[in-house]
Amino acid sequence: MKPNTSTINCPYCGSDKIIKKGKRENKHKSVQLYLCKECKKRFTNEAIKNKSYKIEDVIKTLSLYNQGFTIVEISKKTGIPKSTIGNWKNQYADLFNLQKYVKLIRDFSKKHQTINRYKYLHKLVYIYQQNSFKLETFIRNKEKRLYNYLKLLSYGKIDNNIFTKSTLSASKVKLNINHAVELRKTNNNACKLTRIALATVDDNYKRHAAVEKVMLKNDISTIAVEVPVFINVSNSTIPWLKNLKSNNGYITGHIDILQYRNNKVYILDYKPKADKEKPLGQLFIYACCLSKATGIPFSKIELAWFDENIYYETGAMKVYKYLMQNYK
Repeated sequence: MKPNTSTINCPYCGSDKIIKKGKRENKHKSVQLYLCKECKKRFTNEAIKNKSYKIEDVIKTLSLYNQGFTIVEISKKTGIPKSTIGNWKNQYADLFNLQKYVKLIRDFSKKHQTINRYKYLHKLVYIYQQNSFKLETFIRNKEKRLYNYLKLLSYGKIDNNIFTKSTLSASKVKLNINHAVELRKTNNNACKLTRIALATVDDNYKRHAAVEKVMLKNDISTIAVEVPVFINVSNSTIPWLKNLKSNNGYITGHIDILQYRNNKVYILDYKPKADKEKPLGQLFIYACCLSKATGIPFSKIELAWFDENIYYETGAMKVYKYLMQNYK
């Protein structure tokens, strides 16, 4: 994504009065420089600041490390010096935080594929992906029904007709209750990883895939991406949900990012310009689908949407309570 000066703030004083001020060249890349008209300081807007290598090189290297490759093996693959790889590993340990499990990942990858994929043709093409190391390590013994559901997805064991014949997708469901439900607002690792991922693409259509790829390979919490979910509305006890109409009685969708942390399931949706979005209807449908398929109660499901600057989150139970009180 090419930066637009209208969306850049000065890292020193916060001003949005920014102009381009030349470029810094080296043998690997050209870096755009900016000048703040308020405090007069110059800066770059790079997600990962590195003097010698492209951001893609840094991400690829750290992703390989987090899939179980050793520094020596990565150096041979990429031609990047072992000392540089070691420096990156230490510098970005808090953000690319899966690396604390790298020894276990290395053992796991000797017998299993770390990333498993399945291509679904649900009117459009969706590539379901799961990090099998995280699934086996963090989910198998804690959330057995979620584990079983995700394993089925990795083998394509769901009825594709439900998706191809449905006339209502979760993304079309609106629920303008942001004002009535408490939202937690922050800037967390999801935002930081998104900023890094977006810096590698200049095509808006590739943004979702880039964000999902970086998080799946490098973030401890992200278990799976593009997760197909569905629910038969006639089986629901929620009046608001039962009032939604679909040709075959099903509402379907694909969760951008599924996380597991703090003994809770997090349903995340990457939304460019997240501060202008109101996707609680869509996210709550996802929660209904996932709860029905796995038995996980709303009290253990969190709903969130985010971009590179901001992250919004609330509990599925809060949305459920509001709907039950106001949509009878």
